[in-house]
Amino acid sequence: MQVEHGLSWPFVVDWFERLAITGVFTYLVASRHEQLNDPGSRTWLLLYIVSEGLVVIFVLIRRHTQDVTLRPSDWLIAVAATALPLLARPSGSSPVPTVIGLLLVVTGIVLQISSKLTLRRSFGLIAANRGVKVGGPYALVRHPMYAGYLFSHVGLLLLSPIWFNVLLYCAAWTAQILRIMAEERLLLADGRYVEYSKRVRYRLVPGAF
Repeated sequence: MQVEHGLSWPFVVDWFERLAITGVFTYLVASRHEQLNDPGSRTWLLLYIVSEGLVVIFVLIRRHTQDVTLRPSDWLIAVAATALPLLARPSGSSPVPTVIGLLLVVTGIVLQISSKLTLRRSFGLIAANRGVKVGGPYALVRHPMYAGYLFSHVGLLLLSPIWFNVLLYCAAWTAQILRIMAEERLLLADGRYVEYSKRVRYRLVPGAF
């Protein structure tokens, strides 16, 4: 399938995703600016910005692929899973000691960064095959970066346990599970990923999923 000027749809999709991710990161930094002045939030927030900054860097320099989903539903799912957590509201009284929530957030961010550094130029938000990674945290579960986000989101929810955030994260993680299934549907067409999935049985949480 081609568009005008001889450009393939995957090429156009790839650059649209790059621009969208850069825009989301800009919004993220701008929306969290006031929290950077809070000593209690500064450390984990700086780690969070570094983690998301790596996304922008690796997406801008990543390798191009023709093996990317063009299903509109896969795109909507990926956008929802990425954007919804950014709408969480920092309010409410934590039911657990603050240090527990912060520990989960930081642990999740460290896992995210480790996963992104393993992916490097293979990173993307939309389901695509830019090479199968099996080292680092990918030796533990097949989607360790999303596992990192799960840790962080649970921690953030404990720190701000209002009903709006509960419903928001439930919707985000419904989209995230669908996103994982969309990625696996595409990747399982690659024999290397099939072999990898036999060695690493679980997608997100060892012993559960």
